[in-house]
Amino acid sequence: MVHAARLRLVRFIRFALVGLVANGCLLGLFLALTATGLRPVWCSIAVYVIGVIATYSLHRNVSFRSSAFHQVAIPRYAFAHLLGLGLQVAVLNVGHDGLGLHPLVAQAVAMIVVAIALFIALDLFAFHSPRLAHRAIVQRASDNRVTDTQG
Repeated sequence: MVHAARLRLVRFIRFALVGLVANGCLLGLFLALTATGLRPVWCSIAVYVIGVIATYSLHRNVSFRSSAFHQVAIPRYAFAHLLGLGLQVAVLNVGHDGLGLHPLVAQAVAMIVVAIALFIALDLFAFHSPRLAHRAIVQRASDNRVTDTQG
């Protein structure tokens, strides 16, 4: 159990590092687009789509070190991000249009909310590796046997 939790924490740290670099670049692009006078929500959508395409390989290979087949992972990744885009737009609209937050603040809040939701979706769904899941189950069973023999 401890081993599986440690693996998830390591994946989250790698996900966060990839996300910080990618989102830093994407936030700069968002600022450039909003400076042209485009509505923040449309800028957010454009930046989100660019980010999805740009980070697939990084998340698959670096963040999650997934062995899931591309034929399985890509549609799942796209679906998770489609839900993430909906969440992004909702949070941005509430923050900017509803609460009157500066577009940059609303976008930053939305990015954090979506990042947490995406980590969960990508870890458990898009890049879920049956091999890693099996390894975690075997480890859990081994941990239980050690506890049973000691107790």
